[in-house]
Amino acid sequence: MMNTKQRKLLATSVSLLIAATVPAVTSAATPGCDPNDASTWGPVTWGAGTTVPRTARIGAGTTIGANSAIGKGARIGVCGTIGNDVRVTPYVSAGSSVTINDGASIGSRARMGDAVVVGAGASVNSRAFLGNNVTVKDGANIGTSARISDGSIIGPNSNIGAHAFVGSNSRLGKDVVWISPGVWDTTDNVNSTVTIGQYVRLDDGALMGDGTIVGTRSRAGLNVIIGNDVAVGSKVGLCDNAQVQDGMSLASKSRFGCF
Repeated sequence: MMNTKQRKLLATSVSLLIAATVPAVTSAATPGCDPNDASTWGPVTWGAGTTVPRTARIGAGTTIGANSAIGKGARIGVCGTIGNDVRVTPYVSAGSSVTINDGASIGSRARMGDAVVVGAGASVNSRAFLGNNVTVKDGANIGTSARISDGSIIGPNSNIGAHAFVGSNSRLGKDVVWISPGVWDTTDNVNSTVTIGQYVRLDDGALMGDGTIVGTRSRAGLNVIIGNDVAVGSKVGLCDNAQVQDGMSLASKSRFGCF
């Protein structure tokens, strides 16, 4: 998150919508914008049809596309990039170098750390928390009060339920490939559609393949690997380092990988 110096500088970079005088937005933050070097920040810009209320605070060097709306009391850090048709509702807080792509929506009082990326058409619901360097891919949904920890990637069109927890450096979506028993490979081909139920907890280092469903109130320990098209029932316990192969089904209230 921003340090004290950055917060003070952010407070001075308030921007109000004056459509006739605001230049067209570029596709990214001010070129060379470095959140740690105020001399690189440049002005705030946004496109036609975008609204920014008086009470919002938009950090220097941030660009906002056309037809977007920033809610009252929102706080966006320096060097950010916000696309077209984005909805940032009231009292959202975001750190520096945040990217929110076209058509995404951020719910009221959601909080995002530094260098977060929210994909096109994705939804981050009210009071959700995204840590530093989190990536939410296109079309994904982060439920109310869900918490996604630092460095995690949520695959496209995936759904994270309300109050769920995803630990740091986890990968959800089609980024797990089962090669042979005990051998896994992770790739950058994060493809689509994981469903995480409400109140699920995935501890640090979770890897989860495409099409997998995890039921309400299930819990996975550290470094758990779950393959593609796995069905995990409700209240299932997956112990540290458990590995679940493609296509398996785990019955509700069962325990797996616990020795």
